[in-house]
Amino acid sequence: DGAEAPDEGLTPTTAKAVMKELMDTPVRISVSDGRKITGQLWCQDNNRNCILLNVGEVRISEDGEEHRRPLGPLVMVPGKHITKIEASRAQVTVAKHRVVSAPA
Repeated sequence: DGAEAPDEGLTPTTAKAVMKELMDTPVRISVSDGRKITGQLWCQDNNRNCILLNVGEVRISEDGEEHRRPLGPLVMVPGKHITKIEASRAQVTVAKHRVVSAPA
């Protein structure tokens, strides 16, 4: 069960903190050409570029067939092409809880 990370009613500062908490967790990134790229979120910069570990991609052809292929051990996904970043609902919930519960 995927959950978009992490913009639901959060301030930009809180959303950034939640993204930091999601580091080292599996994510699925949708890109503008329709591909879904999966891997472990390793880092994200100020331009929304994401570096993922142990990466694969899923492309759905016009006939609806899924085509999967490995992309490599370390891949950078350009932020300008990212349309959505998803993590499991449980991981997003834990990340939000850590951020909200953290001492100021």
